[in-house]
Amino acid sequence: MKNIAVIATAITYSHIQKNFVGIQRCCAEYGCNVFAFVCERRFEAENLHDIGEYEVYKLPDFSQFDGAIVVCSTIFDTVTLDDIFRRIRAAGIPAAALERQLPGLYGVCIDNKSAMKDIVLHLIDHHGFKRINFITGLTGNNEAADRYAAYKEALRERNIPFDARRVFTGDYLKKSGEDAAEAFLQSDLPFPEAIVASNDHMAMGAYSALTRRGIRVPEDVAITGFDNDFEAMYHIPGVTSVERMQEKQGYLACRAVLDGTVARESGHVLHIQTQSVFRESCGCKSSDEISDVEFRRLHFSLADMNDRFTTETRSMAIELTAVDSFERLKDVIKMFLPNIACDLFNLYLFDSVLESTPLDLERADMLHLMHTPAYVRGNCTLLIGYDNGVFTEDLPCDLYAFIDAAKAKENGGGYFILSPIHFRNTLFGYCIIGNSTFPLESEQYYTWVMNIGNAVETVIKQRLMKQMIRKLDSMWCYDGLTNVYNRMGFKKYGSRVWDESIKKRCGAMLLFVDMDGLKRINDEFGHDEGDRCIRELASILMRVRKHGEAVMRYGGDEFVFIASGVDQAYADQCVQSIKQSMEAFNAASDLPYKLSASIGLHILFPQPNDLLDDAIDAADQKMYAEKKEKRERQARHP
Repeated sequence: MKNIAVIATAITYSHIQKNFVGIQRCCAEYGCNVFAFVCERRFEAENLHDIGEYEVYKLPDFSQFDGAIVVCSTIFDTVTLDDIFRRIRAAGIPAAALERQLPGLYGVCIDNKSAMKDIVLHLIDHHGFKRINFITGLTGNNEAADRYAAYKEALRERNIPFDARRVFTGDYLKKSGEDAAEAFLQSDLPFPEAIVASNDHMAMGAYSALTRRGIRVPEDVAITGFDNDFEAMYHIPGVTSVERMQEKQGYLACRAVLDGTVARESGHVLHIQTQSVFRESCGCKSSDEISDVEFRRLHFSLADMNDRFTTETRSMAIELTAVDSFERLKDVIKMFLPNIACDLFNLYLFDSVLESTPLDLERADMLHLMHTPAYVRGNCTLLIGYDNGVFTEDLPCDLYAFIDAAKAKENGGGYFILSPIHFRNTLFGYCIIGNSTFPLESEQYYTWVMNIGNAVETVIKQRLMKQMIRKLDSMWCYDGLTNVYNRMGFKKYGSRVWDESIKKRCGAMLLFVDMDGLKRINDEFGHDEGDRCIRELASILMRVRKHGEAVMRYGGDEFVFIASGVDQAYADQCVQSIKQSMEAFNAASDLPYKLSASIGLHILFPQPNDLLDDAIDAADQKMYAEKKEKRERQARHP
């Protein structure tokens, strides 16, 4: 079973859909599977979100595929394209490039220059226009350059002076068409008789801006586009455009990969003829009129589909706002997947995303610890999979395990859309949706996928925030030297022990422990040794704990120990255990000083109005009494 990788973007645009339909049709005839790596990077900007979209092109290991097709006209970053072609050549698989001629690859191109020149000459020769403005495509794009060159060549052949002021640099999006129209309106030059746009989106953008100003098309100005998109065909007035035969282009490119043509004719370029389609926007009568019945049927079918997908996407977005764990994310996906008409859906996340990263509060970017991982086979988990109504969860797996499974099937012809799951420029994983019209027919698909990426980011941020809270709580409540409670921690947790004694009407024990001779140890042996003794005393107190007692470093060498539900016997045992532990430490350490402490023991049955601080003071007084007795005893027996 052969598997073909397709690299493209913006597949919801109708002219790109035509490429994909042709590729699908060919693969179905040959019994092959199609894996389309797609995203929706916008043309006009290179922001962090768009960079994250392009991360999908780093995922395919082309050696795992039997061929590749690159829709070059949709990928405007030459660095990305060059990297894709380098990896395809390294894999040694047959490959076709649409709209680009490259060594070692089979090119399938349309003649952009001739097609655009035909449109401009039609405006001059058939309609008699001489003031013709032009909206270019993206700077640096080969197709845009050819179409712009055709415009200038047509003017030159008809002896019409070229004026750069009649040219607006667009970016293929509708908004730039609107901006171009506004620029032409503000220009000091006489208003154009015709506006030629490098694609249909910009042509319709110009139309919208002009009609808002009361300028009629084609009565006041003619407008033409390129690509013969669905919107251009059904627009009122119909937009004069160029049919690029893109379904045929996709089909022939795929056939060349599958039937061995690429291997035999490496570097060859197949040129696809275009067809100019003249409609009302330039003043012609449409040659492809659609009946009202057909239009209404198509309109309501599309409206119903868009409403359904929009409603599903909106509802899912609302549910995803409450996602705070990957388990909850899976629940939401389970809820909505059956409603988007797909046979298969797999959501893969990198293991580095699923693993809980320890929080380092000293890092400046502590809220954004995730980084795009280098993709290697096996570093993914299938968080949730859906196959004809059956769900799979938390399976160590990756794309190529899925491809291996697809190869093992007897019947091919499946098509799978693979999209990045990311937040801004951080890639979390990817998803595969199989045999579904959703990605091809509705722009809501990209919103749907983006919502999942945002939800993953939310889970990660919530996880990091919880780690931060625990870390801050630790810093706030614990003494840095001994890791027992400081006064704030004791107030929070020691009070719970005190309140338990009040609630249960049982005895509470307070030990006030003060190290003996710390000043002498610091003076004679250094503060590091003094700190060592403080830590050891704290460790002894923590080891004595048995039933949830709380230990606090009260001062430099002073500690408080509180227990609930104890009697005198237990209290005496605690004191004895502390003293025995210090003796054991002294015997084992062979230090030139002895670890010793005075202990004040206070037992009481606290009442609701009694204060913990008063009980600590009482234990403190008893500790001082013991320390005084030690001094007097030492004075009597030096």
